[in-house]
Amino acid sequence: MAILVVKKPVVVLNLRKKTVAQLIIDAKAYVAGVTANAVTFPTPSPALSDITPLISNLEASSSVAETHAKGAVPKRDADRAALELKLKDLAHYVEIICRANASNAASIAKMANMALKTRTAPQKQDFVMTALLTPGELLMTAKSEKGRVTFNFELSTDITNPSLWKSVQNRSIAHAKVAGLVSGTRYYGRVSRTDKIGTYQVGQVLSVVIH
Repeated sequence: MAILVVKKPVVVLNLRKKTVAQLIIDAKAYVAGVTANAVTFPTPSPALSDITPLISNLEASSSVAETHAKGAVPKRDADRAALELKLKDLAHYVEIICRANASNAASIAKMANMALKTRTAPQKQDFVMTALLTPGELLMTAKSEKGRVTFNFELSTDITNPSLWKSVQNRSIAHAKVAGLVSGTRYYGRVSRTDKIGTYQVGQVLSVVIH
């Protein structure tokens, strides 16, 4: 697989740097933001109904901890850890939605009252298409997957016409060698994979000129 440099939006909460009081305020803001934007966040994970009681628990235990009652501080710390764990999961959910709509990632995170940064990292390209030295041949390669996965490789000479996409291989093998193509012609390729969850396009539409 080729290596790409990709930019990924990353939700940043900085939970450990917050005081208990600030954590409670921010946790309520996260829940309120996701609740108010149900169209953008249709199925929060974890459910907001799982987070709200944890906020209440931390509010109560932090109040008791201020009295220096025996065992109060460990209880407060345990309640904080439980809340932080759920908030991290919620941030991951928001992050997934941000990555699915990268051009609007900042505004999406803002809806949830969460901060966003962009992380640049090398990543293996999930789909590669290479014109072979043999005239009329090319190799299409997808990232291999574990489990029962079917790869559908397709080619076209005109991506503006959806009807021209033709399947050249639909099997569990993650690569396809295609022959008999017209030399000097630019071919566009794409690949989708089907597993027990559904069918998804892998990577981007690529193009090469055939030797």
